Amino acid sequence: MIIGYFLPKWYVKDKLIVKNKRLKLIASVLLIINMIFLNIIILYGNKLKLLNGTIKEKSNMYVLKTSKNIKDTKFNTIETYLDFLKIFGEYKQIGNVNINNDEIDFEFTGQSNSFFNLVKRIESSNKFTIINISSLKGNDDENGANSNKDVQENSDSTEKIWKIYLKHR
Repeated sequence: MIIGYFLPKWYVKDKLIVKNKRLKLIASVLLIINMIFLNIIILYGNKLKLLNGTIKEKSNMYVLKTSKNIKDTKFNTIETYLDFLKIFGEYKQIGNVNINNDEIDFEFTGQSNSFFNLVKRIESSNKFTIINISSLKGNDDENGANSNKDVQENSDSTEKIWKIYLKHR
């Protein structure tokens, strides 16, 4: 009660009821806002945990995949090299061998009949596929045409250089 002047009881009671109503309204609004924010935080927290989990899984899968690819690449190159040695190790005319994963390119210097024997050996081995064969140096003259019949007849006796590209199966 306030001392000093007179207030009717009904007036004080009404003011108290209005204050209590306002206080209840403010408390309920704050409680509702708190619950909304709490639900949002929980919801986004769960989404964040889920995203972190998926990111970690994807990064682990990527790391495993790249390390597996690196290992596979190394083993493919070694396996290709070993198969190449098994099949073509006895050929002394092979030079400038380049092996990258499962692709091989090399130069063969020799006569036409030995070159055809090499091609037959490649095809019969079933371990390599011929991608490309190109002649680097032959018995053609400067104009690109054969100069006489003797050169054509002796084409088996002259040495040529062939560039061969293979792919390991």
